[in-house]
Amino acid sequence: MVAKQRNPQLMQWKRQRKGKLFVATVPVVSAASVLAVTYHTKATYAIENETLPLENHHNSTFCDREEKSRSDTIDAGGTKSIKSGPCCRLDSTTQRWYLYKGIMNPASVKDLKIFKCSDTPLADEIAHYLGVSLNAMQIGKFVDDETKIVIEENVRGCRVYVICSTTSVDRILELLLTISAMRRSWAKSITAVIPFYGYGRQDRMHKGREPIAAADIAEMLQVMGVDHVMTIDLHSAQIEGFFRPTVPVDNLQAYPIGSYYFAEKQLKNPVVVAPHSSAVNRAVLFSEILSKQTDESIPVAFVIRKHHVVDQSVGELVGNVKGMDAIIVDNLVDTGDTLIKTAKVLKQHGARTISAFCVHGRFSANAIEKLTACEELNTIVTTNTIPNSSSDVSAMSSDKIITLSVAPFLAQMITSTHTNESFTFHFN
Repeated sequence: MVAKQRNPQLMQWKRQRKGKLFVATVPVVSAASVLAVTYHTKATYAIENETLPLENHHNSTFCDREEKSRSDTIDAGGTKSIKSGPCCRLDSTTQRWYLYKGIMNPASVKDLKIFKCSDTPLADEIAHYLGVSLNAMQIGKFVDDETKIVIEENVRGCRVYVICSTTSVDRILELLLTISAMRRSWAKSITAVIPFYGYGRQDRMHKGREPIAAADIAEMLQVMGVDHVMTIDLHSAQIEGFFRPTVPVDNLQAYPIGSYYFAEKQLKNPVVVAPHSSAVNRAVLFSEILSKQTDESIPVAFVIRKHHVVDQSVGELVGNVKGMDAIIVDNLVDTGDTLIKTAKVLKQHGARTISAFCVHGRFSANAIEKLTACEELNTIVTTNTIPNSSSDVSAMSSDKIITLSVAPFLAQMITSTHTNESFTFHFN
């Protein structure tokens, strides 16, 4: 009888995955997206007819693990290299997995390459949930401040994923030049994973003689050679139409992430509130998902702004919130003024508690201080699509601002893209 030959790389991978679980004692309340896990639970993942352990972590930290990811380092010459180093902290998770099914099958990652631009700690988390390491590239500056990009691994014939939130001009340029370098290096396909699509609010000409910057960013990505764009909750759905039909755009909705979180909180008599007219569709979607999770019909209310009134904190509330737990739902929290004004209106109408879920946490200027000082707001929940906001917010106001990680969610979507699975299956 011929003994079955085993893949040595697979066996090594199995042994590495059978380590201990580590639970951090750091009191950080950032929570992980649509996924989740309870304390020391273990899930399983079937590969080549064998069952392998998959470690799930509650408040786990990369630094506690033997595994290493890739992180940004700057050498003496001022060149930033993305290479092996201590891993970033993983945000804590909700109480169980919802959309995340586990790490990728090692047999399907041979042509997978994952790269990240500067200041993108989310990429390290995504790689962790995929069960792979980030690939190496250099991002630096020449002496005249021009951006330098060097891909340090062979990408010929590979399916490449570049993770970058376009939060600044530097990040946009890095993403564009990285895509160009991949295209010139004969990558088979290039997917730009853009958790936060910068300049998305400039999706129309407001006054005339202005650029439509959201469309211009889309054009630049296409000219550089991107094949596919994956992003989270665009400011407006029309941005998808700024790309040609040959470049598909997956505008992933993050509202399941927030609704699962609030469903686990078991609020009494909840109501979902749209702070302005353009957020009504988001509030309705959030309410529908939350209703399915709680097996009850969650009502929706919204605030109409009276722009002709000097004190715009006075708004007209459509719907009933008296004695109810209100959840304000919006795409972005930037200065925090909209949330504060809406919270005051809801409190005037008798809301019992007021929370907010905003997908993208920009927190410009002194937004954190203003939101922390707002007595009407009990909790502000956001995600880590915008880099650095998670650690900054947790350090300054960990008891009021909660950050949910979208890393497991994006990891599952990358897995589905790479294995040609339907996204609809996961969302259904």
